[in-house]
Amino acid sequence: SFNATLILTVSIIDIDDNLPYFIEDQLNETVIENATIGTEVAILQAFDDDSGSNAAVAFRIENENVPFTVETSENSASVILVSSLDREITDSYQLFIGVYNPSALLNITLARAVVNITVEDVNDNRPLFPFFLYHFNVSESATVGSIVAAVTATDEDIGP
Repeated sequence: SFNATLILTVSIIDIDDNLPYFIEDQLNETVIENATIGTEVAILQAFDDDSGSNAAVAFRIENENVPFTVETSENSASVILVSSLDREITDSYQLFIGVYNPSALLNITLARAVVNITVEDVNDNRPLFPFFLYHFNVSESATVGSIVAAVTATDEDIGP
């Protein structure tokens, strides 16, 4: 009887059959109103259980007209401030971050995370009086320390 032995190497080629997913799909962050352009506000991570180019992920902000962008580094996305903030105009943002496979034919969003960003106030507005000039009459019989008038002012900032 004849006998033969052969070593056979089998390579399994991955198909893109897994969807990318976020480690956390909701983040709550704060940023101070006077933060400098380029400030990193949040970091997200997403993975795809495929291999090779099928495992690559890319990120995008799905909102329009927000002062943030995403910078991608492998499986991480940094949410970066790209324009100035004004808490008195917009005190919070809700960003929708999409992840997709950049090697796919269609770059459609396959998973989404929400980043809630609260803008913290700084004392950048001065108090304003409703009138420029006030006139009051004071009785000559008023005692020292008497209240002779009361005025109010408003300030768009919050807190003391």
